[in-house]
Amino acid sequence: MDHSGLFERLAQTLPATLDFQGGSLYEFVEDRFVFCLPFAGKNPFYAEAIRLLPVFETRNGSFFMDAEAFCPGCGGGSVLGCTLFYGGELIGATALYRETPFTEEDEMGLNATTALTLLEVERWRYFNEKVDESDFDEATDFFNNRVFHRALLARFTEWKRYGHEFSLIFFCVDHLRKTFDLEGEPSALQILKVVGREMKGFTRKSDLLFKLGLEDFLLILPGTKLEAAVLFAGRLKDKIEANNVKIENGKNVTISLSMGVAQVHADLESPTAMMRRLDSAVYASKKRGGSKITYFDTAMEELRDISGDMVSL
Repeated sequence: MDHSGLFERLAQTLPATLDFQGGSLYEFVEDRFVFCLPFAGKNPFYAEAIRLLPVFETRNGSFFMDAEAFCPGCGGGSVLGCTLFYGGELIGATALYRETPFTEEDEMGLNATTALTLLEVERWRYFNEKVDESDFDEATDFFNNRVFHRALLARFTEWKRYGHEFSLIFFCVDHLRKTFDLEGEPSALQILKVVGREMKGFTRKSDLLFKLGLEDFLLILPGTKLEAAVLFAGRLKDKIEANNVKIENGKNVTISLSMGVAQVHADLESPTAMMRRLDSAVYASKKRGGSKITYFDTAMEELRDISGDMVSL
């Protein structure tokens, strides 16, 4: 597989906060990449890529080390390293080297770079690797339920390791099943295609879109806090509900959505626990007549509507 596209994307997205000198060096080793940034002079670890990967296997997140202890025979200096995990699998590593010791500010810069790197790796894998057609929903061309579980686990694992926040928006197209039963599958598909079209045009490139069932959609919003996700859900809902769809029998059908929003939080032990919160939020929106947004307030551990009022099931 040609990885040059990934290299180019990584080179374009590296932040200036690291202020390194010299070129960026990439090398794929056993389907994983080692990403070495020389701060001053030649980076001694580039030639040691194969030998160093097992060392990174034992690390979790960022770490400081004396250069000689990390790479015997490399000489003096300091190392700031970071492992990159995706879906629980070590996919790569970053090693920074310079003669003077690294600081906590340097570590923050590396963590920022790691976040961008993981985002680019995730995006590249999704859209450039050969994928099974069964991973996609035919009506919308969104990822399906099978891919969703892998993607959510990957996001949850990254959050546990690196603290990369994300939010989820889960919604149901109200009355779609009734349309399917009474008007037939072609009419239901027309509605789904409109929903999918509006979602594609409204979301960011970094957002991941999923079709989970006949009437259910979900979005993973990387780097998005709860408040921003709720506002985004409101704008997306308004955008989709503004459509009138002319179905097979000539009728005009309005679209309404019951939405739930939740942010990853320290008290969540698993992706399943996060989905339970979303399910309860969507149920609360439906119970209030549909075309509503309910979010899980992590601070108060309560369901609330878009105006901030508490909602009971």
